[in-house]
Amino acid sequence: MKKSDLVDAIKNVDRIINAAFNFDDSFFEPEIENPSSRNDTQLIEITESRSRFIQKYQAYSCDYTISIKDSVLITQPTADEQTSLITRALEEMIEMAKKRTNFRTGDRINIVIMNDELRMPISTGFQRGNVTQDLVQILMDTVSRILTSNEDLDLTTSLFHIEVVAMPQGGKGEKILNLAQAKQTKLSITQIKNKDNLCCPRAVIVALTYPMENPPITNIFKREFSKLHLTYIRKGRKLQTDLTNQLCNQLGEYNEEGFTLDDIKHLEELINIQINVVCAENLNSVIYRGPEKEIKVYLYKHGNHFDVISSMAGFIGSSYYCYSCNKPYDHKDKHTCKPEKKRCRLCFQEEHLDSTKNKIFCKDCNRYCFNQDCFDNHQEVCDTVFKCLACNKICFRDNKTSKENILKYSVSEENHQCGIEKCRNCFKEVEIKNHKCYMQWKRQKGGKCKREVCLCKGNLDQLVKPVKDYNLNELRAKGKKEEIKDCGKMNKQELLNILNPFPFANEIFGEEEEKKLPQCTYTEKYLFFDYEAQQETGIHIPNLVIVHDFYGNKHEFKTNDDFCKWLISKEHRNYTCIAHYAKIYDSQFILKYCVENTLKPYTIYNGTKLMLLEIPSIGLKIIDSGNFVNGPLSDFPKTFGLTELKKGYFPHLFNTKENENYVGPIPDKKYYNYNQMKPEARKKFLEWYLQKVQENYIFDMNFQNIVTQM
Repeated sequence: MKKSDLVDAIKNVDRIINAAFNFDDSFFEPEIENPSSRNDTQLIEITESRSRFIQKYQAYSCDYTISIKDSVLITQPTADEQTSLITRALEEMIEMAKKRTNFRTGDRINIVIMNDELRMPISTGFQRGNVTQDLVQILMDTVSRILTSNEDLDLTTSLFHIEVVAMPQGGKGEKILNLAQAKQTKLSITQIKNKDNLCCPRAVIVALTYPMENPPITNIFKREFSKLHLTYIRKGRKLQTDLTNQLCNQLGEYNEEGFTLDDIKHLEELINIQINVVCAENLNSVIYRGPEKEIKVYLYKHGNHFDVISSMAGFIGSSYYCYSCNKPYDHKDKHTCKPEKKRCRLCFQEEHLDSTKNKIFCKDCNRYCFNQDCFDNHQEVCDTVFKCLACNKICFRDNKTSKENILKYSVSEENHQCGIEKCRNCFKEVEIKNHKCYMQWKRQKGGKCKREVCLCKGNLDQLVKPVKDYNLNELRAKGKKEEIKDCGKMNKQELLNILNPFPFANEIFGEEEEKKLPQCTYTEKYLFFDYEAQQETGIHIPNLVIVHDFYGNKHEFKTNDDFCKWLISKEHRNYTCIAHYAKIYDSQFILKYCVENTLKPYTIYNGTKLMLLEIPSIGLKIIDSGNFVNGPLSDFPKTFGLTELKKGYFPHLFNTKENENYVGPIPDKKYYNYNQMKPEARKKFLEWYLQKVQENYIFDMNFQNIVTQM
């Protein structure tokens, strides 16, 4: 590659002139007019030769090489086309590296070119990798700057070493999915480590050490504890054991095999505190709440063991926690808790007696106060909100911040328009008097586009060219030329969808924005899975789960726990998982895992059939394809006109612990449960089985299990 001119350098490399990179035909159509390049998609192949992850530095490294397939292009591309091909190829290579290394916005990328003809490797240095086109330009500029005017560089003999470093990123904290398994990582949980059966009183002693300043334990045991003593108690030193034994001696009788709820009640009465028990087996809900007391203690029960919850807000993963109604919330002024005593909505003091009613009008907020006391105490509210005399709507005053106990209003003084309100159904600002609102479409998952307009396939909201700009006769003439059947009967929209289909988002060129387009509805976040289980004991125990993603990549799991741990993770945020007849079979295993691991799912039932299973914290949905296509999986090839695929036969009753590694003659037909098949299906099975017997077919349980699922 010549320093003076990058294009001249490409011309000097004959092999690069006669080849191009491995892309789809449509990828180059906007810029390359060479017919031969459109007909052959295998021009140059980008191959990953090595990849590794360095845990210590949170860095990925990948090596890529370029393999050229000669004699592909019939005609030689022009200089501009060569430059475009090289640029697009480098962009694709970087995109492959980003996908391989789980690149996030803000991470740094370093591209190193290694070649035997170079005195030393060429490196771009770590750059912001948000925009791929900028990285390619930096790479080209670096190469042009380093090479002398008489040096050439053959990219096909070069090794591209790409390093991606994950930069620390801060933002809103994420909730831990499985608290029972990850409690050691929660700062709000203090673990009790004991060898006796006194974890409950130990947990109470530790809970009484919070906060560090003026802890309740000081008054209960009538002695002063230094900060060092409190630390010793929390860490399980001898002081914790001594105080626990002292507390148990004062309690007298208790269950020595483990504290029960009755013992907890006696403990509350003894030291005058309120104990709340949060149970992992009950989806982290409060299963016991003692009488209301000033000192409140929260214990976390997991199995037969108690730990301490020092902060309920931190435990749940919210900003605040209401100890009156036991509910978390994130905004002080948006939590509504039903108080024990009713309050006046103007002054927020205790509700006034009817006998004291004496209305007084406030000229500042245009509202009537209940009496003189209400008028005197409502100043804080008056400074925050007012009443519009034209439409009687309560509005915020500009530049005023709502207090913790002030009511919420959605309109400020500056933005207020009489008669205009936000519809609670469509969430649009409308003239509420004349507004007619109906059930809203639920937007599809998406967010793939990163451009000014959404150009994903299937999104009909925004077109490359508006329909009205096309003449119907012109479209029909083009349809006849393309030999489209019945094009003369089609309307403009139908013809446009066929003649000018929307390209996928990853096939569109142009600069990308850092944020994804909210209007984009295209997504590839789909997983397709199927369970195989042993049932010799009458209980179905999964021994194989096979999963395919949108691109056909396959994953195998031997147990239900392994599969669910992989599935229910932050890597599968906003994914949709599909299995046939999941509502009566596959989803039941996932639900069982959720219940056993303190995960609270959102479910929709039809009787006992689980139509939808969702993990709300990560937006993961498990649905049944039978909700959309009614019929057995074996009918799918016929339904969709597929001749090269069909559902195989598998001896489900032969799938036992004893036969896990069976290799031998095909099992007896009774293990296929053929008498439960429909007459036509039974006839086809018997023909298939007889053929296999005559062929002396060797049955491999592991291989057959996997092949049947594919």
